[in-house]
Amino acid sequence: SGRGECWGFGTALRVRVGIENAHECTASCDPVHRRFDYYGPSVNRCARIEALACGGQILMTAETFAALKQLPAYSTDKVVGSLAASDFLGGDGTIDSHTLSDCLVATPAYDKADLKGFDQEVSVIQILPKVLQGRIFKNKLSE
Repeated sequence: SGRGECWGFGTALRVRVGIENAHECTASCDPVHRRFDYYGPSVNRCARIEALACGGQILMTAETFAALKQLPAYSTDKVVGSLAASDFLGGDGTIDSHTLSDCLVATPAYDKADLKGFDQEVSVIQILPKVLQGRIFKNKLSE
């Protein structure tokens, strides 16, 4: 959810998201909670990317976005809900005639982000529905 001043929309809860194309991770089943726990550099990198986001923001590396665009489903599968519609926040769960590539816009968030515990800087982009593409988020690296 992050600090309120990052998103400036009053007191509503805003979730921040970091996405990583996991190359180096392992999973183990926790017998008590009966769920999987994930470990490794990819998981740590994802956590660092998520920490750069403000509430309501979705971030991923440019490398991860390139991998996402290579998936056939990105440009062929239809979107569930009203992601492409102007009433985006009030979707009824129906199948939309648009694909993710029709509905999303990727813009630079951080040209070079130095992630704790990693040697190389990464380029981080934000993903927004086209209907929300004018939304501005605080730059956490300038604090």
